[in-house]
Amino acid sequence: MTREVKDHLGNKYPTMTAMCKAYGVSLPTYRYRRSLGLSVEGALDSKSLKVAKPKVDHLGNKFISMADMAQAYCIDVKTLISRLYLGWSLEKALTKPSRGYTKGFQDHLGNEYKTLIDMCKHYKIKVNVYFSRLNNGWSLERVLTTPMRDRSCTDHKGNKYGSLQELTRAYNINYNLFYSRYSQGWSMEEALTTPSDRINKVIVDHKGKEYRTVKELCCAYGIPQDAYYRRLAKGMSLEETLTKGIRGRTRGLGKVSKNVAKLF
Repeated sequence: MTREVKDHLGNKYPTMTAMCKAYGVSLPTYRYRRSLGLSVEGALDSKSLKVAKPKVDHLGNKFISMADMAQAYCIDVKTLISRLYLGWSLEKALTKPSRGYTKGFQDHLGNEYKTLIDMCKHYKIKVNVYFSRLNNGWSLERVLTTPMRDRSCTDHKGNKYGSLQELTRAYNINYNLFYSRYSQGWSMEEALTTPSDRINKVIVDHKGKEYRTVKELCCAYGIPQDAYYRRLAKGMSLEETLTKGIRGRTRGLGKVSKNVAKLF
């Protein structure tokens, strides 16, 4: 005899399938939601229970996937997703110990660390760099001991920033606009502080055709935006910049000005 099932309201159904059908939810979806720790009511909710799947933790560390993030904090990825479904904050979901999942991390010397975050901090590398290097086939020793490239830069006031992107965000200026100005010989202060006059301004190619943005212009000519800016910085004419073919990636564009070189 088939056993009856009850929903959260006490209504009886001959089977679990019948109950799910009454709420417009598939049986596999219901079972999956229950496996994540949701209540019967939550699992039967016909609304989409999508949860934001962040790839940046509460400390700003970047990850390639949710699984990598969970692994870094020594918790199972299903546990992490379940906690987020239940409304936990990202910090709490990541840092609350998971029972039965005590996997730690060892470096190439055999030293043990509670989490991947701790190991990366010890070797002064970023977590996203750790995963990127592993995915490229690096040995663990090489991953941990190869120093990260220093991408820091300093503005005209002497303030130091971790990267050009961080610098331009601080001054609320478009990165490509800053790069173009600086490569053309503008001083650091001028490049960062001169207001942009791009509001309602159109971009015109060498034929006089107008485009709304540089991105639209580059798409029309089939060239990457970084190639566009590098070619202009090199002194190429607009026509040559737009019409010269691209060989593979943009490595063959030549050297940029000394001002730009100082930033890298």
